[in-house]
Amino acid sequence: MRKYLLLLIICCCFLFSGCGIIDYYFLKPKPQTPLELLEAGQDALENKEYSDAIDYFQKIKDKYPFSPYTTQAELLLGDAYFGAKKYEDAKETYKEFQSLHPGYPKIDYVLFQLGKCSYLQEKSIDLPQDCIEEAISYFTRLIQGFPKSRYVKQARSYIRKCRYLLAEHEVYVGNFYFRTKRYKGAWKRFQFIYKHFPEFKKIVNYSKYMEKISYLKYQMQLSENKREIEIGGWWTRFKRWL
Repeated sequence: MRKYLLLLIICCCFLFSGCGIIDYYFLKPKPQTPLELLEAGQDALENKEYSDAIDYFQKIKDKYPFSPYTTQAELLLGDAYFGAKKYEDAKETYKEFQSLHPGYPKIDYVLFQLGKCSYLQEKSIDLPQDCIEEAISYFTRLIQGFPKSRYVKQARSYIRKCRYLLAEHEVYVGNFYFRTKRYKGAWKRFQFIYKHFPEFKKIVNYSKYMEKISYLKYQMQLSENKREIEIGGWWTRFKRWL
């Protein structure tokens, strides 16, 4: 009888505390220290579990601001946002890091990532290209400030891509002016394009061709306007004579 009673007590213990015992013996404990959180975040980042990585790195920032692991966590937080394609959050995180740690050994990497964030925020050719111009600024700062950086070659490649997007945008604007018969604006825009983007031969040739047509159309438009004014003036004088 005592044996059955003892067995019943043991079963009850397992029933009411089973989850805790299972968690204790079989489940990995949650990371708590800065180092544990950092390692967990790095594992999550490597496995492309970006949401978890963001949580781990953010906890280090919030709970352990003076830890020796916090600086690394701040940089990796930007990488986690970037991996999650949250480019605006990543850009703000990298900017904050650059402001807080201007002498950090990987600032060239930070500038490179800032440039990529801006580049990837480009939305459409018909919209202002502020993000593309910002990207060029970051890549240029990287090249000028860190000429021996491993990211310089890629930065130059991105600058060319950015300039091509800017050139395409200018062509779009020039074509819009031409379609809407604003020939003076089209003429000036196409002239600007081939002078400022000489490295893109097809765009240069097209712009020179459209510049000539736009200029001719503009001169015809001026002549037509002048003729209308002259006719209008003659008709006004004739009505007064009557």
